[in-house]
Amino acid sequence: MKDFERWLRHRATELSELRAHPDPDMQVFEDCATVVRETADQAADAGLLDVYERLKSVRFCSPRDARALLSSVLATLPSNSASSEVGFLNATQAADYLGVTRGSLYGLVERGRLTPLRGPRRRYRFTREMLDEYIKTNSA
Repeated sequence: MKDFERWLRHRATELSELRAHPDPDMQVFEDCATVVRETADQAADAGLLDVYERLKSVRFCSPRDARALLSSVLATLPSNSASSEVGFLNATQAADYLGVTRGSLYGLVERGRLTPLRGPRRRYRFTREMLDEYIKTNSA
């Protein structure tokens, strides 16, 4: 399951890069659908047949929609709801967890979409639960 989760986070990061494309063309939309279908195949290999059924028929989608689909899959993985890792994430780790850049993470904080905790030297700290909640509320 961890391998699937790692693979999924990597693909979500790639979609974030596609989403930043200034002028997406039809090929970008087809590439996004391909990523979603590959995710369906990986989910089937990991034994997540419900995820496979939900994603297998996607033929065309925007980078934003594809990212939302992958985020929703991440939010439903068992390891996210009962994480064995305890502690706080710094901004870099939180950005990696969400599959966005650190700059994008800071933008979410500035716009009030994420409210971080303050750690040592007033640096941002995040919990996985906080980030999972963000993923759930913003992937609908």
